[in-house]
Amino acid sequence: MSHQAGQNLLNRHKFLFFILLAVGGGTIFKAMYLREVFYYPWNNFFGLNNTQSGILMSWLGFVGIISGAIAGIIVDKFKNPKSILAFAYISMSLLAVWQSFRPVYELQFVIIGCMSFVGNGLFLVSMTKIARLIASDNEQGRYFGFLESGRGIAGTLLTLIAVGIVSAYESEALSIGFILRFDACVYFVLGIVSYIYFPSGVSIIENAEPKKVSDLLTMLKCGRLWLAALVVASIIFIYQSASYLVPYLTDAYGMEADSAAIVGMIRAYFLAFVVAPFAGIVADKVGSALKVMAAFLFIGSIIAASFIIVPHESFYLPLLIGLVLILGGLTFGLRGIMYAQVNEINIPKAYTGTAMGFLICLGFSPEAYVHIIFGFLMDKLHENAYPVMFVTMAAVMLFGALICMILRRGVVIHSVK
Repeated sequence: MSHQAGQNLLNRHKFLFFILLAVGGGTIFKAMYLREVFYYPWNNFFGLNNTQSGILMSWLGFVGIISGAIAGIIVDKFKNPKSILAFAYISMSLLAVWQSFRPVYELQFVIIGCMSFVGNGLFLVSMTKIARLIASDNEQGRYFGFLESGRGIAGTLLTLIAVGIVSAYESEALSIGFILRFDACVYFVLGIVSYIYFPSGVSIIENAEPKKVSDLLTMLKCGRLWLAALVVASIIFIYQSASYLVPYLTDAYGMEADSAAIVGMIRAYFLAFVVAPFAGIVADKVGSALKVMAAFLFIGSIIAASFIIVPHESFYLPLLIGLVLILGGLTFGLRGIMYAQVNEINIPKAYTGTAMGFLICLGFSPEAYVHIIFGFLMDKLHENAYPVMFVTMAAVMLFGALICMILRRGVVIHSVK
């Protein structure tokens, strides 16, 4: 198949490929992060205490950070991301089945480590690379934005099914094993379907020469890529930090826990579905994801700083809820288009996997330390920790906006030359 034939095939079936990526991207992480939804049933099923399960999740995060860089090189080296995508699905399916039989604690490190490498490494890098190759240069923003929204919808549906499974079982703990096996079936089907329906054209339009180690090292010396990774890191930092806004409503304003949970659900689900594609469309209309990210980060920094000055009185609670939701919307908009900058800063398509892997490796590093820092602050300072958090969030967002502007200026100067 020629380069043009491969591109034409992709254009004809772009919507189908989008659906496959969205469903896969929204579901493949559910098995490894099942503890986040069913904390106590998950612990009880495996016979773990809080400390043991916490160590396992920290291990998952650590492996996830380093797996991005390794997976990026693998994906570019083999030049066939659809095969690696299918391999990731099938591997995750087998690992979920293995975990469903409740192996001993020591083996859980092997299983969860492999899950993290497959999901956070091989799958995520392959998914973002395929998305970049499928979308044309003038639709990168909306494609990544709608992809983020679709992932959220698919993930929510699978979570609702899991909740139904738990409700149907007399023992919540035993239901965890069934959920893992159900997820495994979903992954297996997605692996087969993806391998059959994603065409070899995904690799053909890459039009890449075999990689040399020296070429990869040269690309990693690219200052634009490092700055792009810092932008992603600032966005992930805010995304993780924003989870503390819901307990802030309870601690500072006395909001009922169930009401605060509703605000949290709107922020985490509804806004993700709506704002991510909207941000993508705006980025394509403006012609620059970096410009939109800079604007979102700057507005977000003002909102984060405003939390400090809003009085802790019930009269101002509606205002604060509105600000929390706006900041949540901005955050999901940023997540929706943060990968689109790779195309804008002119990273060669042949090195998309390595570039995406690097962004994941450095960009997602805040997951390893944000909660440790903020948890320590809350234990030591209690309610007084929140102003420190808000100042930190505002500063990080301003930093991210500045990096976006520096990157955009570099792109403009490069294009003029």
